Amino acid sequence: MPEAMTMEDLRRGSEEIDLDHTLGDQGDIDEIREALDSDSLEAAKAVIIDVLRGLQAVSLGGLPIGAEIDLTVLVGFDGA
Repeated sequence: MPEAMTMEDLRRGSEEIDLDHTLGDQGDIDEIREALDSDSLEAAKAVIIDVLRGLQAVSLGGLPIGAEIDLTVLVGFDGA
């Protein structure tokens, strides 16, 4: 899955990833959904990257494998 370059790409990619399953009980799903409803690609990506940073902190510097990795690619998050 390539990095999203439009809001449509980001929305479609997020649907394919299935945020509910991917993020499980993380409380940030609603925040991501609100960002996906906006018109700003960069703002939406920033919200998702903040969530990914939180996941990274919980996992002691690494991100879990699987759909979380697809989400990092979708928003262009390099883990730094």
